[in-house]
Amino acid sequence: MPRRMAYTIDVGVPAAQMYRDFTDIGYWEDLVEFYRSHGTRTEIARFATGQSGTEIAFAHIMSAQDLPAIARPVVPGTFTVTREQSFAPFDADADRATGHYRAAVPVAPVDITGQYLLHETGGGSQMMLETTCTVRVPLIGGQIEQLVVNGLKTLFAMEGEFTADWIAANH
Repeated sequence: MPRRMAYTIDVGVPAAQMYRDFTDIGYWEDLVEFYRSHGTRTEIARFATGQSGTEIAFAHIMSAQDLPAIARPVVPGTFTVTREQSFAPFDADADRATGHYRAAVPVAPVDITGQYLLHETGGGSQMMLETTCTVRVPLIGGQIEQLVVNGLKTLFAMEGEFTADWIAANH
């Protein structure tokens, strides 16, 4: 049975400004450098932005040793997690933007998908993330799903802190 998770990140700038940041290659290049500075091999695989929205894909190159022991037999050796993110155009009338994301792990029976909602708040903006994780492994799939969801919470918290620091340095 899939695990679902909701996570919110509060941002100290208006939603329109945060959207402009998320659709600028500079933000993503700095995020990749942040990951590299923490020992994760990461690279931008694709970035495109235009009137129809913004598409970003980046890859984290990892090894089974980066995973909890229960997951190592399912994902042997070195592997790449490709994160694809898409933002629809900003809706200025509603002060919001929507999007979706997914993470692909070709060597593992894992599906991670989600939806974004960036919206205005009284003190800035908020990014709401709704995630679904499915692991297709008999007997231990649910345990691995819970580990993945916990890892995503840590990832989202780390990226939220990065974003807050990035905003402070760039605005």
